[in-house]
Amino acid sequence: MVFFLSAVQPAMAQSALRQLLKASPIKKGAMNYVEIDVGEEGVEALLDELTSLPLGFERKLVVATNLPLGTSGKGRKKKGPSSLDPLIEWLGHADPSVDLYILHYGEIDRQSPLVKALLAAKAAVKEVKPFTESEWLRFIDSWFAKRGVSLESGAAAELLERIEGDYARFLSEGAKLLSYKGQGGTLSRKEIVSLVHRPLESNAFALTDALFSSDSAKAFKIAADLREGGVEPILLARMVLKQLLFLSQMRYLLSQGLNSDRAAEELGVHPYRAKIAEKTLARLDKGRIEGGIEALHSFEKSVLSGEKEAGIAFVECLAEIAG
Repeated sequence: MVFFLSAVQPAMAQSALRQLLKASPIKKGAMNYVEIDVGEEGVEALLDELTSLPLGFERKLVVATNLPLGTSGKGRKKKGPSSLDPLIEWLGHADPSVDLYILHYGEIDRQSPLVKALLAAKAAVKEVKPFTESEWLRFIDSWFAKRGVSLESGAAAELLERIEGDYARFLSEGAKLLSYKGQGGTLSRKEIVSLVHRPLESNAFALTDALFSSDSAKAFKIAADLREGGVEPILLARMVLKQLLFLSQMRYLLSQGLNSDRAAEELGVHPYRAKIAEKTLARLDKGRIEGGIEALHSFEKSVLSGEKEAGIAFVECLAEIAG
């Protein structure tokens, strides 16, 4: 059997692989189970595994990762042949005693000769799509419930906002929250706020949203907390500038008829962030974004020239953007 599993997030692909392996008689760690990083070891090494059986076994399972698809140029390839022809040829008459699971991280390139060969060989193809916001919320509630922990209203949404749709980060933060709750109980939104910290970029996003939501007090508090955490004003200003440029890009894409989900795909951000940006843009005119960009450029120039002290100048800059 040949199985082609594709997911944008590696952690999601690995999770899907674990589900597949539960149904396989060949288990990870067995002598007839092999994992090979084709980007590191080359296509020839993969062919060697596909054309040999370990002594004493009648079946074998090979899991291949980082396999270049052949046209997109994606995937590391440090050694091995540049052509995938030998593997494509193997697929044409695959050994029925060898199961091949290919894990691909990213969108499926259906123009790739390898993907075409997989489809021609009637390989099972599974695309693990990123969760929508509603799917995430259901998954988070279910994941904790299976482990004896319930979530109060709003807690799942708060956690989703903080992990930004990153499945690997969810698993890490989820394990931490379970450890904190110990024997179970109910996880509150307040506990998630306390235990799951936002990445710097997320704080910059929240700061920008507060500035344009007429909530200057919240914006100044976020900025003060970041300063206490050691974030320099110039770094924070550049992160806010990045968010303003993102809003500008979102405005353009929405004006071209894209909805927030499609715009999120184009810009490579989580749909949740794109939806918030869309709401922010609904109450903003183009001039406020451009004014904010100009204010941030002026702030950095005044600090780097020695004209103003960074901390004070940044507060002044925020006040100017907030209007």
